[in-house]
Amino acid sequence: HLERLEGLKVLFLPRIIVIDNQTAEKLSAFVKNGGTLVCEAETGAFTSQAFFRYPEDRFLAKLAGIQEIGKRAIENESYKVRIGGKELALRPTEWLAPVVKGKGKSLADYGQYSLAAEVKAGRGRVIICGSNLGCAYNETPYPDFESFVSIVSRTSGWEPEVELLSP
Repeated sequence: HLERLEGLKVLFLPRIIVIDNQTAEKLSAFVKNGGTLVCEAETGAFTSQAFFRYPEDRFLAKLAGIQEIGKRAIENESYKVRIGGKELALRPTEWLAPVVKGKGKSLADYGQYSLAAEVKAGRGRVIICGSNLGCAYNETPYPDFESFVSIVSRTSGWEPEVELLSP
């Protein structure tokens, strides 16, 4: 549904390891035109013909200089992400995929690397998360992940039409 990108403020790409060149171009244009793209580990690591792309050849590297350093074992049940003035404990699954600290802002440090980063590109931004956070939430929902989604969405200019004030 790439034709529906126009008008969106934020797009979450959970566990999208296969991206073809046309999709990469449209996603890059979405970001450059002011959109926020939230990605998880190994986004676009494979072509639609199942060929592996090295981190420096992926569209996020070309778009925003984001480069993963390879998979690492998960050491902790959660890691702290600082975003929107809050510190949230987000749960990784399967592995960690840290990124090189570059021109962006590290949201979760991992030694000399980042487990989450925010990088500007054009008028928009990319938020890269170094694990598959959506899978962990799917297994067991938890409030900090919901807060993360809300903060990212609201700092992208999205506001809900209806808001629950009391359960």
